Amino acid sequence: MHSLYAGVVNEVHKLISRRGTIIFLAIIAIFPIISGLIFSQLQSQSGIVAVDTNGFPLILLGIATSFILPLFIFMAAADSFAGETGAKTLKLTLIRPISRFKVFMAKVITLGLYISLMLTVIWVTSLISGLFWAQGFSYQGLYQGVMAYTVSWLPLMVLALMAAALAQGFKTGSGALTLTLVLYLLMKLVPFLYPNGAPLFPGFYTDWYLHWLESSSYDRLYQGLVYLLSGSTLFFTLGYYAFSQKEI
Repeated sequence: MHSLYAGVVNEVHKLISRRGTIIFLAIIAIFPIISGLIFSQLQSQSGIVAVDTNGFPLILLGIATSFILPLFIFMAAADSFAGETGAKTLKLTLIRPISRFKVFMAKVITLGLYISLMLTVIWVTSLISGLFWAQGFSYQGLYQGVMAYTVSWLPLMVLALMAAALAQGFKTGSGALTLTLVLYLLMKLVPFLYPNGAPLFPGFYTDWYLHWLESSSYDRLYQGLVYLLSGSTLFFTLGYYAFSQKEI
């Protein structure tokens, strides 16, 4: 357990030390502020209050989970696995007295922490931004916002595990990122081309929080939960197997 903790600390340090990580977090923090100014200007010109304080973070969550966060997650996964393989730094990690399983697990845990941090930054900055220009704050809405951002972690984590599994087949981060982005875009096109088959792809569940807010049936929520847990188990297993067999 100590070696796993040390591995997580090492992966977190490497993630934070990357220039792109700080830039991405800054973009995520600024995004709600700029969006708030745009919404405020539109509402002042139209005279119609279209978005309240509690609804603003939910609007930004929909945009972030569909486009912004998946991109940053894919880049982090590609750099963590394929990028380190190409840079020969992964070999240095494996020299240490730690099993490949714990190395892989440490990287996965770090991706999960990264997702949690990005969701927290977006929620906090969007809530603060909404308090300045919007109206209609309520504790019930605050609770819904916390629930929406919390349940959004699981679909994003499935995408991170998918990206980690795909990255095992590449020796450069750019190649892994390109393939992951192409597959994700195809997943987003599936609902338009084949609606009945859309729930079979992880990209379909980026707006899973809406089912919780709309009080969907327990059967529907249970089916989504089972699929996401099954998908995470599958991608984790495939990713670790490829990682354990990989010659570095």
